[in-house]
Amino acid sequence: MSVDSSEWKAMKDLQERPNYLVFIETSVLGVIFVVSMTGNIFSCFIMYINPRLRTWHNLLLLNLIFVDLLASFLCVTPVFAVLLRGNWFGGLALCSFVAYTSCLLLTVSIITLAAISISRYFLITNVLRYMNIFKKRNVAWMLLGIWGLAAISAFPPLIGWGRFIFLPGNAMCFVYFGSSLSYAAIFTLLVIGPPVLVIIIIFAKVRYVIKMKTRTKPSSISAARGIASEDIYSARTLLSVVFMVLLCWSPVFLIFLLAAVGIEMPRQVALLATYSVFFPLALKPLIYFYTKKQFRSGFCSLARKLAPFGKRKRRKRVSNKSNEQKNRALADLNSQAFELEKASKI
Repeated sequence: MSVDSSEWKAMKDLQERPNYLVFIETSVLGVIFVVSMTGNIFSCFIMYINPRLRTWHNLLLLNLIFVDLLASFLCVTPVFAVLLRGNWFGGLALCSFVAYTSCLLLTVSIITLAAISISRYFLITNVLRYMNIFKKRNVAWMLLGIWGLAAISAFPPLIGWGRFIFLPGNAMCFVYFGSSLSYAAIFTLLVIGPPVLVIIIIFAKVRYVIKMKTRTKPSSISAARGIASEDIYSARTLLSVVFMVLLCWSPVFLIFLLAAVGIEMPRQVALLATYSVFFPLALKPLIYFYTKKQFRSGFCSLARKLAPFGKRKRRKRVSNKSNEQKNRALADLNSQAFELEKASKI
């Protein structure tokens, strides 16, 4: 089957879906969008209001949350519109913009995940080396390099080396790797491949380090045991998130690579791969809230500040407390006046 015929069949299947299937597909993506936008917005506010999270050590994590927020708004919403309408709603220029943005944010996210993996590894194995490498200035240069590399690596299809097209099976605009095998090979092996390899190696090494530390007797760990255990738990949480994202993204990478060699998947399989890419956008904030105490406490305090009922309840509690203090002060004054009056009579 040629590419054109496969695209035509996927487009036909997308346009001729029954209403119940349209409802299911849009509802699933709508839930992902709402949870992702809400969770990532709350994550940004929590990191801003919590002094323990508002540090340069968390700049990489904040960059990842910011990328997820942009991806939810710029990448998920076009797919939602396509699933609702049954076709692409814009022209070639808009499709190229969405595809470039998707490719850019995907690359930034993968490289940021690799950088987070390296930082967590050094944090639990060599704190001094971690402090020397991940300084504020170095982290700022890392972020600049990550965004610069991602912007350059996603640019070639705009000048003819590869193509940005609408993929009806995935219901999204993205780079079609079959249009240029050389670009597909360079993008996969030199841009995506190294961060993925780093994540896998670091994940395996951290699991081994954590296993060895948990087997070590408490007396041989020194007085820094409490700090080390906290760092280990934080590193294990973040690396679990990183590895989970990598597993969720693997289906769409496999489908794109198969498409590059002319093997097309059915529309339902391709759409599930699209869901698997967007699913971590909603899952990561939930993991942050569940596993990090600072996120949970920050969320509770932020929710109390935003809730009108909570504000009224706090005002009522404050007013009751002030009334009690006033009554107590009046009672003290009355008792003192009574004692003075009694003393004057004597």
